[in-house]
Amino acid sequence: ALIQALAKPLRERGADIVFVTGMAPLRSVAAPPQAAAAQGALAGLVRSLPRALAPNVRANVLALGTLDGGTAGRIETAFTSSQERFSALHRVGTAPEIAEAIRWLALDNTYLSGAVIPAAGGL
Repeated sequence: ALIQALAKPLRERGADIVFVTGMAPLRSVAAPPQAAAAQGALAGLVRSLPRALAPNVRANVLALGTLDGGTAGRIETAFTSSQERFSALHRVGTAPEIAEAIRWLALDNTYLSGAVIPAAGGL
């Protein structure tokens, strides 16, 4: 209902919509099933929005891996260490890196739409 209510003004003005989720839409993760289902539903929504709102609206979702600080501060050190070890970059991400990705998707991106983009350091 929200998308239907916003569809006309979004199409008229144009917009870039950026959602943020976890990695569950892309791979099996240690997440409660209901969280994984919600994240998967968001990914499905984002994949369908480009056709529903085209051509002036782009929608993407950034799927986050482990980040430094925030909830990662409450995660066991062994888990964070394993994320660093298995990541292609051998580290976790930072809030400024994610903010820059969101900024690019919202302001500079002119073509990418309907994508679920991993931001997990190559996990």
